[in-house]
Amino acid sequence: MWKATQATRRRWPLANSSRWIMSGRCAGQNNSGDWRLEISEPSSISNLQSLNMTHLSVPRIHFKGTFKANPPTANNVDIVDNVDAVQIGILNPQKLTDAEWKRWLMQTTPFGGGVQINAGWNYFGDGSVAFEETAVTSYQPQTGSHHIVDSSDPLAGATVALLGNHFGDFAFATMADLDPIGSYATQLYPGQFQLANAAQTPLLTGQGSVGHSRWVTQWRNLCFTLAPTACIWQVVLPNGNWHLPQTTVPVLNQLATVATQAKGIVVCFAVYTLFPRIGTAELAKRFAEGEHVANPAYGGLVGTIGVWEGDEVASLPVARRLRPVNKLTVQLDCQAGKQDRQPYKGVGKGEAATGDTQVTFPLGAALVAIDTTRRQIVLDLLATFPEINGLHHKVDVGKVGLWLETAVNRHYIGPIAYDQITYEQSAGVVELPWPADITANDLQNGNFVLLRDDDPQTPLIAESNDDWLVVTDNRATYAEIGETIEIELRVYRRGVLAQEAVGLRLGQYADRVLSAGTPENPFPDKQFVRLTPDEYLLDMPETVMVPVGGKLTVQLTARRPGIGMVLFVVGKTAVPDPANIDHIYASYANVRIFPLDNYDDVPDEALTWPFIYRHVFRYFYLLYPAMSIQGFPLNNQPAIERRAPIIKTMVSTALAESSVAMPITRDLSPGKRKLLLRWCDLAGS
Repeated sequence: MWKATQATRRRWPLANSSRWIMSGRCAGQNNSGDWRLEISEPSSISNLQSLNMTHLSVPRIHFKGTFKANPPTANNVDIVDNVDAVQIGILNPQKLTDAEWKRWLMQTTPFGGGVQINAGWNYFGDGSVAFEETAVTSYQPQTGSHHIVDSSDPLAGATVALLGNHFGDFAFATMADLDPIGSYATQLYPGQFQLANAAQTPLLTGQGSVGHSRWVTQWRNLCFTLAPTACIWQVVLPNGNWHLPQTTVPVLNQLATVATQAKGIVVCFAVYTLFPRIGTAELAKRFAEGEHVANPAYGGLVGTIGVWEGDEVASLPVARRLRPVNKLTVQLDCQAGKQDRQPYKGVGKGEAATGDTQVTFPLGAALVAIDTTRRQIVLDLLATFPEINGLHHKVDVGKVGLWLETAVNRHYIGPIAYDQITYEQSAGVVELPWPADITANDLQNGNFVLLRDDDPQTPLIAESNDDWLVVTDNRATYAEIGETIEIELRVYRRGVLAQEAVGLRLGQYADRVLSAGTPENPFPDKQFVRLTPDEYLLDMPETVMVPVGGKLTVQLTARRPGIGMVLFVVGKTAVPDPANIDHIYASYANVRIFPLDNYDDVPDEALTWPFIYRHVFRYFYLLYPAMSIQGFPLNNQPAIERRAPIIKTMVSTALAESSVAMPITRDLSPGKRKLLLRWCDLAGS
């Protein structure tokens, strides 16, 4: 897959005021026709078995489209160890000049039986992300049946978009990696979220919280005709941060009413089969011809807009969870993906298959909630059944049903529709009637399981009595050496905050370059390793006890610079070896400790252009040319001096949580930020 110190510590409390008026539980309008909150006391929005239904409660609105990601890739090169991610600088074993270095990054090197561009697949990426051609497909109102949007519907043609924040000519959502080597620390800065009608008049707008890649998997394209990488995201629009004018769309009025009685609005979505559309050979040719082109990746996108409620965190849907138990082996006709634009050549992950191919794989997890008012079992298959190609055809594993296993019996709930059309219409959300022969006690204490009709003894995914989940919204945290950071943990059991004290064991891990390349073997050895206490990046307790209620804030003090992961394990005597960590569902927080970078002893007269270029601008000029393309030629002294006031604003901590913060990679240390701000003041004067 593919940050800011203050951004990771922001809380999302229920605001004291918003754009809604409520009197008790009855909605009213002000004179402008907008809604606002007059009484903010929480209330039960539906009779749920679990407080946490995430986006599965009603009302909810589903959408489908294309996800575009345009990340820069030169900071994660497999060909050579070219970046010091700890000290945040350039490694130049070839002793190249700046011009030679940039030319080399656009050239190719033999790799994995083919060639790879030295800067990766998107040297000119600007970090932007977007929802493209994304439209509302269906919705579930508070009462009545699931409604598929057609031409007569008031939401016909309604679109969903991430608009980002605006600063001058900048206006797009962005993503950034805390760890440029790893795959599990990507952050999404959505800025403004918008739902608009067919005429592009905004209906719902709001400032989205920072999202974090969750359930990152490598199997959402079983024929490997495009990249199989996928993940889910969740962002929230807390009360006070969203706006909904008076509307004639009933489901939107219902959403607004219910959301104000809860904590706000949630947007949960899956991104899958992302892959760039320009192949390596064509991209290298265009570079050689002097065309400096970006190569964004495009993939599938489905999601749900719902209510953020109860004890839910902001960045992950939490409900009762069914996890993979057994793998499936199926025979696939991979010719169905022959229209894919680009075959996948992922080293170590297999190559594009053609014709009949046998594939063994696990299903992904699913979430389940019970709506007792409507007597519906609500199942979330957002990340459960994989695709087989870039056309998003779903794998066919035969007829599948949802069952409930109790202490004395197994009850059939109903058949599961997981085909492509159904999945894309409702973003994987499936409802089944609550069978009359199943009691509320059965639902409370039983375990849900997915079974194939032709193999009812082999669970595909199943719920467990001991399904513990440790979650933090401080998923990506930044600090300086000596700084104490806080990680707010919530511990859930079967989707509910723990009703008993729970012991956690903590471990630290990191992606490391164990050895640099040699002329004989130019590829660096990069591995994920467990750190010994002497290697810890942070001072931390080895164990903590989470009290009844499932909430605890853990304090960690930064010891040395580096990038790592703090793993939280429930009730274990030892943390696992790196190879035994299930990264998809493991509970962890990513941390980046910046070097001190103290330049306080540099006098103003020494803070010249050559000095600031060498210590700050050069790193970004070489690795991230999009920052220059966007109007900041980072090697041009007069141009940068003229833009010093703009730069000062864009690197300020005030914009740290916005999508327009600079640098786009968010890896400017506080010490270098302080130096740069001082230089900006001198340049401006």
